[in-house]
Amino acid sequence: MDPITIPNWQKHRTAELFCPTFRYDVARYLESLGDSAPIRDIQEAYDAGDFDPHAREGLEFFLDFPRDVPQGEWREPCPPFLEHPGRRAFLDDVRRAMDGAEVTALVFPTWTHPPAPLDRGHEEYRGDNSQLIAPSTGMPAVSVPMGFVDGLPAGLQILGRRFDDGLLIQYAYAYEQLTRHRRAPLAFPALGP
Repeated sequence: MDPITIPNWQKHRTAELFCPTFRYDVARYLESLGDSAPIRDIQEAYDAGDFDPHAREGLEFFLDFPRDVPQGEWREPCPPFLEHPGRRAFLDDVRRAMDGAEVTALVFPTWTHPPAPLDRGHEEYRGDNSQLIAPSTGMPAVSVPMGFVDGLPAGLQILGRRFDDGLLIQYAYAYEQLTRHRRAPLAFPALGP
């Protein structure tokens, strides 16, 4: 069904729904590894230079946030995911739209901008994938090849209801098998037998 209308779409798109918990979350994950953790904090990787140079700006951004203070206790608190009023409202509006349309998934282009050519990647980069719904709502999404535009690969994102990950994998697999849009990159050999 096309189109589908998500209530308050523009409000959700422009709302500040991002909580920069990357450093805190990685520290909790590394703690869970116990003595086998290679590091204890992203600061260690940064100080050692153990990162791709393209990640420098992102790492520096997250290093400004606490490693050991939960986001609900920050000077400017960032509520946990489902307690965040803006994220909760967005999730409720997407579910309401899906319920009204009686659909189990939403399908849309993976990218909102074409990929930048490698030689102008830094200057022309406009995002890596569709981060319009899934990250802010906590809904699962999967991307599959859907063909080519001007010689560049284009992707299709399939977004489902929370905890319907298995159903999304079924949809993605069926779509890939029926369309066979994926073409192996010319610069790399085929994988496996």
